[in-house]
Amino acid sequence: MERYSHNTMSYLKPRKWWMRLIKIMSKCQKNSIEEQYKNGIRQFDLRIAFILNKDKIHEPIFCHGIIEFRDSNIENILKFLSSKNDAYCRIILEKGDDTSKYFFELYVTQWLKEFPTLKIIQIISKKEK
Repeated sequence: MERYSHNTMSYLKPRKWWMRLIKIMSKCQKNSIEEQYKNGIRQFDLRIAFILNKDKIHEPIFCHGIIEFRDSNIENILKFLSSKNDAYCRIILEKGDDTSKYFFELYVTQWLKEFPTLKIIQIISKKEK
């Protein structure tokens, strides 16, 4: 049986100061994704949301519930996972409205083209669960 990482990216630092106050309730991982892989994890749980960046573009970021994480370079993470023959991921739209769902579908389609060797277990919007 494969070892699974719940909320894989929750080791990252929160984006906003007030999120640090409640991060203890959302932190499931202390090791980076590379360390998790090195320690035998092979199934990764990637939860994302969308924010409007300074250029007013919907940008995907990692999150867990209301906690949004800094340094969310999703493409680098997907590149890392797609380079591993035995790594699988689950991509979840953690929160958002219909606009977020639209961008989620758009980005996932783009990622699947960009990373054709990426092994995905599930792609889902949390609202659909």
